[in-house]
Amino acid sequence: MRFKGLKLETLISKAKAISLNNVEKRYGSGEDVVKWFVNKEYDKIIKHLKADLEAVRVIDQHYRRFYSTLAKEAFGVQTSRDFSE
Repeated sequence: MRFKGLKLETLISKAKAISLNNVEKRYGSGEDVVKWFVNKEYDKIIKHLKADLEAVRVIDQHYRRFYSTLAKEAFGVQTSRDFSE
């Protein structure tokens, strides 16, 4: 099963839309990682991975509010509980 449009950039923009402003800005892209690896710039690769993990961590910490908002937006589903913090 493939989730159409499910990219970290999309999740970050959705998180910012519901006021999760402490989500880190991404550093580089997958294409950049290839270039950094060829040029042996491993510190940049580590910085890229840490930024991605930090963004996922913040989204995960607020998963109830985040995913209930996505469900409402995508499917028009109204959850039975209010998960706002």
